[in-house]
Amino acid sequence: MALRPPPQVTVEDVSDEEGDGIYIPGGISFEALQSTEPPAAPKGGIDTTNLRIHPEQAKVLKEMERKKRARTIPVPTDNAKVMALLRENGEPITLFGEDAGARRDRLREALSQKMERGEKVRMDLEGEEEDEEDEGEFYTPGTEALLEARKEFAVYSLSRAKTRIERQRIEAQVTLPQIVRYRKALSKQLQTFSPLLSELGGSRAVSSVRFSPVAENNDSDSRYVLAANWSGQLKSFNLPNLTPLREYRGHESMANGISWLPSVPSISESEVNFISGGMDGEILLWNLNSETPIHRVQPHEERIFKTAIHPNKKYFAATSFDTTWSLTAFETQQTILQQPGHSANLMACAFHPDGSLIVTGGRDSVGRIWDLRSGRTIMVLEGHGSDVLCADWSPISGYDCLTGSSDGTLRVWDLRKIRVRTTLPVHTNGIADFRYFDPPSVTPSLDVTGKPQPQASGSWLVSAGFDGKVKLWTADDFILQTELMGHQGRVLCCDVSPRGRFVASGGWDRSLRLYASEEMAMVKEEEVDMKMEDAR
Repeated sequence: MALRPPPQVTVEDVSDEEGDGIYIPGGISFEALQSTEPPAAPKGGIDTTNLRIHPEQAKVLKEMERKKRARTIPVPTDNAKVMALLRENGEPITLFGEDAGARRDRLREALSQKMERGEKVRMDLEGEEEDEEDEGEFYTPGTEALLEARKEFAVYSLSRAKTRIERQRIEAQVTLPQIVRYRKALSKQLQTFSPLLSELGGSRAVSSVRFSPVAENNDSDSRYVLAANWSGQLKSFNLPNLTPLREYRGHESMANGISWLPSVPSISESEVNFISGGMDGEILLWNLNSETPIHRVQPHEERIFKTAIHPNKKYFAATSFDTTWSLTAFETQQTILQQPGHSANLMACAFHPDGSLIVTGGRDSVGRIWDLRSGRTIMVLEGHGSDVLCADWSPISGYDCLTGSSDGTLRVWDLRKIRVRTTLPVHTNGIADFRYFDPPSVTPSLDVTGKPQPQASGSWLVSAGFDGKVKLWTADDFILQTELMGHQGRVLCCDVSPRGRFVASGGWDRSLRLYASEEMAMVKEEEVDMKMEDAR
């Protein structure tokens, strides 16, 4: 059938009866404009049947829809259950190079294909639902020794917290002029620090340095400084001349995590003076006068990065690359707790001054604060952009926890508000270590005239960075006071002597470096001059 030609409208078909310029159709009606029969496609024209989806396209779209539905199929997260369901559905339980995630996707694919064929499928998720309900909190079975330790932590920390709060009530009465004068004097003292001496700390990078403790009633500073290196060796040096004293061998590789017991080293060769961790997961207990360890403890199977000794001197903690941290008793050398909770290598740990909490951090960029009295995580420290390498507590406040990261920032966390208080860009390439000035005894709350006075403990800190610098900071306002140079490459560790007269650091250049305030530097120069005169 031929197409009907469209109606033509001409000027004769409209009229202007009233002469107002408005034309009204004359011989054309709206119905006449409608086609009563559907037009036929012209020969060689477009056939609407060609607009249908191509069979191959339909097949692809159907497959995409099936895969979309497959992604919504819930499957277990337990790898053992996934393999059991694969076997039940006639699929191989694993393929070459297949990880857990790919195995779960293959299970979804198999279940989806069976559902497409109208077959019944079983997804055993009863145990998974229970796990999801309990995901917020879980418990690790403990021993009687752990229960007794938790009781000890509770009693010990309560008395320490009471003393700290009483002292803080007095310190709250310190006037602003007193604080300003103290800050000026402290800033002037910190700015006098300069490089003093340097010694070879080992055949590989120096990974940990720590000053020996001093007595509370003695104004003298540390007599020794210890350095651990990646060759597995520890070395002690006399102060203030930094002369090598003794070498300690016991670790096969990568000695790290030196921690001194708070008591002053004695001449007894059976007493434990310090501990250290190694690549093999062992913690060695050392006496200062013995070149071999007096005890060995194996709480982990992988490298130990840091250790910390509880304030009550009865227990010590260690962080390991196996993603857990452990708690071990000195008296029995038995590990009473191995705590999971991180998803990557664990690096940092530090006990709260009261002994109630411990902070840990690792390569999952997360820190966690654990309550030692109950075993629970009470705060998750999220925000760092990279590995958490170091952590410590303010020795005096009781609520400030600091974490340092390879993202170059130092974060100050406030336990009262359960959030980060401030973020400080401390080093350009990452913070490897930082230490507070923490003398063995606090400054008396009242001076000789009976007025409250600021505390020296926790008033400043030192940080070591991958940018090759050692920096000194005031701790209340975190203002940089001094930059100490000298290392060639990354600085991996640092420490402050108990009386604050020395700062030590170690790095990739295998050197142990000692820095001192102007007062100690002048004493050292006088000793050198006297030796030169004697030589003449």
